[in-house]
Parts: sequence; structure tokens; C-alpha cells
Amino acid sequence: MATIKCTECDNKISDSVKFCPHCGAPNSQDEEHEEHEGRTVGFLLGSGILFLPLIFSWFTLRKGYSAKARFMSFAWIYVTLMITIIPITNKSPTSQAQKIESRKQKENEENLKRTAANLINAYGYSCDFVDHVTPFALSEGFNVFCENSRYHYEIENKGGNWIVRVK
Repeated sequence: MATIKCTECDNKISDSVKFCPHCGAPNSQDEEHEEHEGRTVGFLLGSGILFLPLIFSWFTLRKGYSAKARFMSFAWIYVTLMITIIPITNKSPTSQAQKIESRKQKENEENLKRTAANLINAYGYSCDFVDHVTPFALSEGFNVFCENSRYHYEIENKGGNWIVRVK
């Protein structure tokens, strides 16, 4: 046990005391020793900070963890929040492949509407324009709605023969 001088009153005090017994000033050597002797972030806490930073970073606020450990854990919270809140997306509204696929789908839909209208007219029914066509769920065929849903037809494949019925 060594003796040192108090930084406030210059009296000799033991290096093991936290405060000067004469003036009550804190032992500056004790504070420096305490700052350098910080806790290390162990494997479990480090893993928790890595995978669940919102929960485990708060543990570094306890006494003994260094400012660097606190900064790193809270910086990781910031990074993970930015990754989850601001999704990384392509800035263009649609890619070229998506535009081509959308165009093909519209063309197929228009061809289906034209074919349905021609088949309905061939059976002698009235259908100047098709509103929409919906496929059957369980069999091969379509529900066709013509002229603002004024007419409703069913077109069904019966062994290679397409049958048109008014609904």
C-alpha cells in the first residue's frame, strides 16, 4: 500500500482509499484505474448485440463498459434500423423484363377477349365488346361478360368442342 498526495489539499493519503479523509476529494488515481479497468463484451452479449441489437445493446449502459463498446453497440442499432426501416429497392419503377411481361399479359388478355367475342358471335349471340373474362376454377372454360356486363356467357370445352351458353 503506497501513499500519494491528494490533488486538492496536498496531504498524504493511501492509494487504496476512494476519498481524501482530510478534504473529501475523490482519489483521482482511483478514477483513472476504474476507467481503464472496464468490462469486456463477452461472447453471449456480443452475439445478442449482433442478432438482437435493440434488446442487448442496452446492457452496455451498465457500469463498467467502455464508451467504445457503447458506441459500437448503438451504432449497430442504427445500422440495423436503417436496413429494416428503409428497404433497399431498385429506384426504377419497373424493370425492362417486368414491362415486357406486363405487355405480353395484356396482349394475351386482348387476344382471349377477341376470340371469346368471335366465338359468341359465331353461335348467334350478341357481343360487340368484352368487358372481362374469368377462367373456370375446376374445368376448362371461361365466364365472359359483354357490353358493360349486360350479357353473361359461359364458354366451355367439351371434348374439343367449345360450347357457348347464355347465363
